[in-house]
Amino acid sequence: HESARASGDADDDGTALAEAALPLLEVLRRVLPHAAGGGNNSGAIVARAHGSAVRTLRMLAALARTMPGGDPSGKNGGRGGEAGPGALLRAVLSASSSLVLSAPEGAGGDAAGSALRSSVLPLLHDARPKVRRAAAAAALEVVSAPSAPVECYNAGDDVDPERYARLGRRRRDAADVVWEHCHGVLSGGAAGGRSGGKDGTDGGRRLVHVLRFLSSALPRADDVRIRVKFGEACVSLMGAGTVPADAAGECLACLLSCVDDSESGSGTTGGQGGEELSRFAARALAFLLQNRPPSGGGGGTVDRAGTAHARCVAACVGRMMAPPSAGEDPVKPPPAAVLAAKLLPDSFRSVLRLCGDGAGDEDGGPASEFNRLASLSAPRLASWLVSGGDGRRVALEALPRCVSAAEECLSVR
Repeated sequence: HESARASGDADDDGTALAEAALPLLEVLRRVLPHAAGGGNNSGAIVARAHGSAVRTLRMLAALARTMPGGDPSGKNGGRGGEAGPGALLRAVLSASSSLVLSAPEGAGGDAAGSALRSSVLPLLHDARPKVRRAAAAAALEVVSAPSAPVECYNAGDDVDPERYARLGRRRRDAADVVWEHCHGVLSGGAAGGRSGGKDGTDGGRRLVHVLRFLSSALPRADDVRIRVKFGEACVSLMGAGTVPADAAGECLACLLSCVDDSESGSGTTGGQGGEELSRFAARALAFLLQNRPPSGGGGGTVDRAGTAHARCVAACVGRMMAPPSAGEDPVKPPPAAVLAAKLLPDSFRSVLRLCGDGAGDEDGGPASEFNRLASLSAPRLASWLVSGGDGRRVALEALPRCVSAAEECLSVR
């Protein structure tokens, strides 16, 4: 802090201060996890300096906006390079995420939230893509921390499990600050459409930025209820009819990340969590089958929205018709799987119609999603056919209707 202030005294546009701050911010980022460890007097030095560090990071972020080239609109031109405003903001974001995750117990009740609100969350909506990506990476590190193992940096750190339990709770509180910010933007989009944000950013752009972040963040959530909460918000947003055309595909991609954990590796969707996700997938599938993908933003937007819509239908069916678990009763199948089988003909019809609506037949388009839909439902139907009971009856009813639906769509096309 003192070094940054001294550099700023002899610098009118902040360039010298930025040059001095960049290496110091990197040192801060690397040292914080070690200084906050239990072997260093339970992080007392970090606790004492935490408030000052948050204020310094806030000051540096504000300084970057006033430097030549620091205006997000790009109207004041100016200087780039390694010590430019973008580089300074990215260094502030990297140090901020480290400060949030290393906040010790004595740093205050809302120390992590203060650091996030002042330095990270506003920059999720910055007009510069590099700064936005850095802010998203910092926020992603925060929301991923509760489900990650706590690092041990110092000898003796692993002798106090209660301390690490408290650290886990503080990390979950910090992640909740990020989730609440994102949910507020989604709620505002459902209520007001394109209202401007506090920082002057168009509400539609803020919505797109948050949806893109959530698509990568939700599979890392440590609680399946978070995914269900945001999935419900996406369905409400699309149901309200206030999603801008350029955000339609992003909203469907966010919904997909709520129900499809094929790439998450999070381990949060088994047992009761898996049942809760299956129930939500049933509600989402009903909505998708009753509504066409949004259009009106040009060919590319229609293509992306149509493909994303087909991918969501396949993911919902796959979630509901997951292969039978070891303890499942083969005679009485789960209600979600039975409902998915009954809706399977409509799901086939919905995806096949998108193949003829200009959504594209290239690899990864609706045609590929139809193949995926069929492959996801086949194992469950096959297991019902050989097991007997209610499942066999449902499968025998669903299969002819699926064939009829496919023939109908293909003959129309």
